[in-house]
Amino acid sequence: MLKQKYAETTLVATFIIYFISVLLQSNFWGNLLSPVVAFLSSLVIYLSLKNIKDFRICWLFLLFYTISWGVADFIWLLYDNFFHINPVNVASINALYTVPNLLLMVSITCFYALNLKKWNLYQLVLDMLAISAILAILLWSFIFSKTPLHFQMNFEYINTMTYIFFDFYIISGMSAAFISAGIKKMSRRYFLVIAGTAVVTFIDYYYAYIYLMKLYQENTIIDGIYMMGNVLFALGQLMKQPTFQIRRRQKQSTRWKISENLKN
Repeated sequence: MLKQKYAETTLVATFIIYFISVLLQSNFWGNLLSPVVAFLSSLVIYLSLKNIKDFRICWLFLLFYTISWGVADFIWLLYDNFFHINPVNVASINALYTVPNLLLMVSITCFYALNLKKWNLYQLVLDMLAISAILAILLWSFIFSKTPLHFQMNFEYINTMTYIFFDFYIISGMSAAFISAGIKKMSRRYFLVIAGTAVVTFIDYYYAYIYLMKLYQENTIIDGIYMMGNVLFALGQLMKQPTFQIRRRQKQSTRWKISENLKN
């Protein structure tokens, strides 16, 4: 418990320093502290796993998410500050930042797999289709209609479309789960995790926009917001309240039954 508290305090303090360096556009300190914050987030999640009884597989993929982000940022640091090669132009490094999205998508999928029997499958499919349609319209209206988006058979284009699809899946799946499950009350743990997911996915779309418009600059506020997602995931693991209450329709009754399966 003491180790966990020290890790939490160190994480928050390091993130604040990192965020200040990003606001000041310090390339060196931004590159140096970014992987440190990501790995500290991993440490906090790892130390918290022993206190989690349900859905451990979901949290495990969140741990892998923060680790993969730290690895990508560490390689970025090596290329930019030691090899003096612009990481933006290195395709393999850009691909590394797609891995966290994949892991987050897998975590959402595991959550579905563990809860599917509790939900109305027909309603879930309808909600998913409706949310996907609305999200597709919004993405086209605010992002893709304003960018010079043309199909290209190159790695950068395919990689960009890949993490856009991952984010689309994450947002649609997360929203549909909440609507179909009829979540009535959410604890701080799940609030922070959902907030972190929302931060990561929506900033991803903004990044896609500025990347396609050739406007991206490293170690700016967008990178600080990305890292905020890792910190929110880590802090969410420290909350011990019951996660949230899910209403579930009984077969022969119109009453809503409170699920007690999600305790941690």
